[in-house]
Amino acid sequence: MWYQIPRDEMPELNILFGADNAFGRLLVIPGVLSALDLHEMLPRRIFVNQMLTLDGNKFSTSRNHAIWVNDITAKETGEPLRFYLCRRRPEGSVEDFSLSSYESWKRNFWDGRLLRSTGKANQVIGRIATDELPCPGQWSATDIAFLAECRRFNAEVRARSEADYPDVRQLTRAIEAFVDAIERYSCSVLHVPAGAKENEALDRTAARAVTFALVGLCVATYPVAPDFAVGIAGSLGLGVPKLSWLDRDWMAEPVRLPESIGARGGE
Repeated sequence: MWYQIPRDEMPELNILFGADNAFGRLLVIPGVLSALDLHEMLPRRIFVNQMLTLDGNKFSTSRNHAIWVNDITAKETGEPLRFYLCRRRPEGSVEDFSLSSYESWKRNFWDGRLLRSTGKANQVIGRIATDELPCPGQWSATDIAFLAECRRFNAEVRARSEADYPDVRQLTRAIEAFVDAIERYSCSVLHVPAGAKENEALDRTAARAVTFALVGLCVATYPVAPDFAVGIAGSLGLGVPKLSWLDRDWMAEPVRLPESIGARGGE
């Protein structure tokens, strides 16, 4: 059958296997295919999956681990679990997964810092007096530094999102650090009382800056937490996040907010 497929129509093969199958998949099978002149069947990309251990044990269906994982995901959305598994992806050494560590991380980051950070960012946007995001006004040194941090984050998202081999471990860790940066900046903005005429120009800039940050955040999280990412994008009147959004200047891009300012400001 393989000989009947024209070379230019051969499907691109990618193969994923466990580390214990490396000898056969990397040496024996390619050698046999080459000897039989079946070069088209050789995979273009090879991914060796070095699995996490579970509470110090090798993941195994004989230990009912598959049932155990199914019970976890049945109790809650799978997004925080997927995010955590990505950030713990093994790189050169075995990583161990424990339920207690996961639950501690979830309380601290997913249910804590992440929600707090996005909530504060929405409060910053809620300070503006229109449903259409205005252009930036006056800039402070804090605004300039934060925007530079946003651009560095976007560059890292691009680098970690290579199609051939996305680095989800470093991507998720970069997301965590950026979430903390958004909260720090938002708190610094909210520390100054709103409503004063002299602060209106600064508020416009801050609203644009956190929008810039939230766009980058939803693009970065979409591959591992799509529901969360779509929710953030929707709060900005946007659709499904795309990597190409990182190429747009969100300090000037037209943005119409779907929610009332009062509702936003109360978050």
